[in-house]
Amino acid sequence: MSDFPTQFRGEVITPDSPDYDPARASLGAAAAPVGIVLPETPADVALAVRYAASRGILPAVRSGGHSGHNFVSSSPTLLIDLSRLVDIEVLENDLVRLGPGSVWGTVAETLGEHGLAVTSGDTSSVGVGGLILGGGVGWLVRLVGLTIDTLVEAEVVTAAGELVTASEHQNPDLFWALRGGGGNFGVVTSYTVRARRLPGVIGATISIDPAYVSAAMRTWRDVMREAPDELSATFLGLPAFGPEAPASVQIVACWAGKDLDTATAALAPLLSMPGVTAHTVAPATYASLLNEAPVPPVPLTVVDNASFTPNLTDELIDAVTALWADLGLAVFSARSLGGAFSRVPSDATAVAYRESEALLFSAILLPGDADQAQQQRIIDRWNELPGPRVGTFSSFISRTGPGVLAEIYPPATLERLRSVKAVWDPTNLFRLNQNVAPE
Repeated sequence: MSDFPTQFRGEVITPDSPDYDPARASLGAAAAPVGIVLPETPADVALAVRYAASRGILPAVRSGGHSGHNFVSSSPTLLIDLSRLVDIEVLENDLVRLGPGSVWGTVAETLGEHGLAVTSGDTSSVGVGGLILGGGVGWLVRLVGLTIDTLVEAEVVTAAGELVTASEHQNPDLFWALRGGGGNFGVVTSYTVRARRLPGVIGATISIDPAYVSAAMRTWRDVMREAPDELSATFLGLPAFGPEAPASVQIVACWAGKDLDTATAALAPLLSMPGVTAHTVAPATYASLLNEAPVPPVPLTVVDNASFTPNLTDELIDAVTALWADLGLAVFSARSLGGAFSRVPSDATAVAYRESEALLFSAILLPGDADQAQQQRIIDRWNELPGPRVGTFSSFISRTGPGVLAEIYPPATLERLRSVKAVWDPTNLFRLNQNVAPE
């Protein structure tokens, strides 16, 4: 790294630096890049990409560092940390320009001051860049779709080290691929998204006796099939963490609007169903809905699985809730889709499966030294769940490889992604990801 370009304005951290260990830390396993760079500008990003390409070093890109993927463990690797590209700029016509290193909690608070919101996952510390490139499913998914459905323009440093614009009118093939294709096509240095005018929201939490988990999930499904787009709701099963924290079941919901009576009426069938032990329905800010998951005090192995389903049948509900109860230390969620999410054509972005009514997810917590066979047994049990399940969501699984790509993308989508990759990254420089190799 002694020959790194002197015109680089950001910070360069090498393995002999006292800042190296903190800078390489993330939610994934320990990684050992040959260097870590923190660009201050898009020009810095371009310098870093060109340097890596010219030295035969693979670039790995990090925005918020929330991913459990360990994509920087293959040496030689240069970690490009985008955490200093944090601009949040409100433009005209409800457009917002976001730096990839911004985190969604800060974005939500800033936009809330302007009466605006962007659908953005449900965790405040997640970075803008990683979430958007994966799709972005948040509390406004039924009202405005995925985060990528609000994307208007992106500035991208390509594998050639050039800064280009991607939109419906400029480099539309690249723009299509960025919306769900992950970090395969370049380093995005800014995103322009269309925000939603949102003066307030109603938040709701409904606690349910775990003995009623299957029946409650059926009611949740039936209510969400008829719900207006303003209502999004996630069904949650949380594991027991000891005698003081038994296993619990909840429905967490967001009504996009500030009329408490209207929201309460929409939620009424859920509030009154058998098994409800407590509930709250109250005005909130969009930012307050973004919480922060606790970081485990000891190293853990997380085995995650996810499936889109176009028809959440009684059989599938019974099977997935039984699996949650049987596996013990498992977090389970079912996110309501439909609405604006399903009005987007399946080929409009790289996230297909738009006919789905729900997105199922499970994360099983194992000791940090859990062997691969134990992890595979859990994956196999998920794969044995009854259908219909049509594919998975890239942001919700940590696995990589060709088999995983076939789960994430339908054949036509994957073929199109490979074609775009061949144009924009023919040597597969950006491969430390859920990699789409060039055709």
